[in-house]
Amino acid sequence: ASASASASSALDGLPAVTAIQVMIDDSSGEQLREIPLHEDDEVVFALGPWSDQLRRWFSTFPAGAPYKCQSYRMQPAMPVPAEAVFGYVRDEADELHILEVYPRPDGEVYACAGMHQDAQVPLPDDPAEIAADLDKLAELQHAVGLLSSRLRGGHFVAGTSCYLPTSADQLPIIGRLRARNAYVCTGHSCWGILQSPASGLAVAELLLNGKSTTVDLSPFDPERFCSADK
Repeated sequence: ASASASASSALDGLPAVTAIQVMIDDSSGEQLREIPLHEDDEVVFALGPWSDQLRRWFSTFPAGAPYKCQSYRMQPAMPVPAEAVFGYVRDEADELHILEVYPRPDGEVYACAGMHQDAQVPLPDDPAEIAADLDKLAELQHAVGLLSSRLRGGHFVAGTSCYLPTSADQLPIIGRLRARNAYVCTGHSCWGILQSPASGLAVAELLLNGKSTTVDLSPFDPERFCSADK
């Protein structure tokens, strides 16, 4: 009882999220609908590379630019062993490429390049508008060919781009925001698939019990970016 009372008093004076707005696309077209929240409702913001939008409501949330990553699938000209490769290659212009190559069971090979910030093309609001950078894809194909002769001259299947959420210190951002009922889970960069099970469990414990016992979330607290006087 004392622990609950202490936690409650620590939240006194904090604002609360009272409603969320959802874009509904139905037979009548797109409509913005507001859904009021009940007193005991809690909100988890898992916005990925769009996490910077949280600054519209939480001014102390750390600003950060997502990184863009290029990837493509190819059918190699000859069979390759079932071994993932993490490699570094310098091209003829002495540019360093950080590569990941993953052979797939169907014979295709997936390859992606190291992250880069693209100031020329800002992150669109609609994920469907994220377009592949053809020049970067060509650079990626060339670099993969330098990494392995078996991957040169293969059949290009498809290329794409994605954005990765990051933070200033390259650690995830997980914990309570400056609101009684709002939490965030983001900033995992390219390790989101690996870290998502533990992150999801930790956030569930945070919601249900007020703290996580599976993962020490203190290194990931959003408050680590805030000065003491804010």
